[in-house]
Amino acid sequence: MLVVQHIWSRWTKQVRAAAAARPRPEPAYPLPLATYDAGPADVLAHEVRRMETEDFRTEHRIGQVRELHDLVGPHDQATTSVANLRWQPVGRGAFALTLMPPWEGMRATAWPAHLPSPLITLEPGQSAVIDWNGRFRSSMGGSNRSFFYEQHRYAAACVDGRPDRDLFLTHEPRKVIDLTTRIY
Repeated sequence: MLVVQHIWSRWTKQVRAAAAARPRPEPAYPLPLATYDAGPADVLAHEVRRMETEDFRTEHRIGQVRELHDLVGPHDQATTSVANLRWQPVGRGAFALTLMPPWEGMRATAWPAHLPSPLITLEPGQSAVIDWNGRFRSSMGGSNRSFFYEQHRYAAACVDGRPDRDLFLTHEPRKVIDLTTRIY
């Protein structure tokens, strides 16, 4: 089973200054497995969201990926996604992870010219962390010249059986991929 924890935050210029003290998400959270009805799943997704428009309240959602419809992008039977992270089962219990460029028309910060595909392949018992951030135009047409900012962290682990609640708090990732850039 692949377990993905997607931690992300969105804010505007009004709260970026030190005086505003924008609360930052933790680097990892316990999986709220008590709220998850375990069933046969290849992928379990846990979204942790903190948005300025929601007063930076920490919101959690967990479930099989196909249950979290607004987390799932276009997919077929072989490839599935959460936001811009894609995965595909390869081999016995392994998953290939690929990171797609986010919102190209609205992005105002650099993105690596070319990321390998897959970015990483996880075998059972392995995990990885992928960090990225960006500044985005609020309007594609240019009528609104303001920006918003996002910070994302994907923690992914390939596990046998039911995952441990503290999986991302205790498991040392095989690889940390840092794609963060200067967004201010």
